[in-house]
Amino acid sequence: MMTLKDAREAYYEHSGKASDVLRQLGVAGIGVIWVFKAEVRGAMVIPSPLLFPALLLVGGLFLDLLQYVLASAIWGAYARRQEQSGVRPDAEIAAPPGLNWPALACYWGKVVLILAGYLLIGAYVIGKVRG
Repeated sequence: MMTLKDAREAYYEHSGKASDVLRQLGVAGIGVIWVFKAEVRGAMVIPSPLLFPALLLVGGLFLDLLQYVLASAIWGAYARRQEQSGVRPDAEIAAPPGLNWPALACYWGKVVLILAGYLLIGAYVIGKVRG
């Protein structure tokens, strides 16, 4: 059997690990795109079919940062408001579920953007291999 606390801990562990992997994939994907750069008239140029995947990866990394910035700001403000209203530091409180929605939207947004970026990079590479 599992408790609600166990389920939450499992969620936090898995979503935290997924965030770590997505962050690494985002940076690695930009590296993969950089491999395909070419010199055109003395300037380094990324092939145009890889510009949109690069934008998706950068967007995913931005959402990764935004997720943590928003969550820290929201939870910090909520805790401060509780302190100012006289709630003791060890008191049990029921936080509104909506406090997590901005961070969750960023989390799922980064999942979608980074995976979409990789699908488009994969399609480009397959096209190059098939030639």
